[in-house]
Order: sequence, then C-alpha cells, then structure tokens
Amino acid sequence: MDPIDAGGQFCDRGQSYATAIFAEGPQQKAAAKKAEAQAASDLGQKVVTPILGSFPFYVTDASHQNYYKGSKIMLTRFGPKKQSKAYKAYRDAYGHDQRIEKLWGVAAQFVGH
Repeated sequence: MDPIDAGGQFCDRGQSYATAIFAEGPQQKAAAKKAEAQAASDLGQKVVTPILGSFPFYVTDASHQNYYKGSKIMLTRFGPKKQSKAYKAYRDAYGHDQRIEKLWGVAAQFVGH
C-alpha cells in the first residue's frame, strides 16, 4: 500500500482506492496512530492515510476474495490468462511492485506475490 498518496493506489485513482484505517475504540485508534507515526518515520514522509471510526463492512462475493490467487481463466488486455497470472501482469504493467519496493524497501512483504 502507498500511504503517502491521497488520490488512490498506483494506477487506480479515486476515493474508493484510497487508503484508510478503521479503528474501533480508543485502543485501536492509539495503535493506528502509533503505526502511522512509525510509517512516517520509516518513509521519511507524511502519511496521508486517514484514521477513521468504525463503519459497517460487507462481505463481497466469492470472486473478489483472494483475487490474486484465482485460477479462473480470464480474457485480459494481456490475452487469456489465469486470474492469478492476469493480476501479476497488471501489477507488472503498472509498476506496482517497483513502487512498493521503492517506498518500503526491505519491509515490502508482498512484492512478487
């Protein structure tokens, strides 16, 4: 994730792609503030991810769960691909992993997944 970009994530733009932390109660809010301060220190930049109160969450349909692991064949701009391969092609095309690695360095846990 890119907590210094208030406009979205990578090539996905708009509020629905922006980061947010949803904290329920004072303990979670304090933990979120601590994580925010640590991220700002690690990145050497201001974190713009808002810390919000709790909101209702709704389970999405199964096709949206663990999307990057999917095995369904999809027709994509990269040609017919397994869902997991299509997601990797998307990440590669838009420089996702390179941005995460540049931002977080060795702490970039999900690069290459």
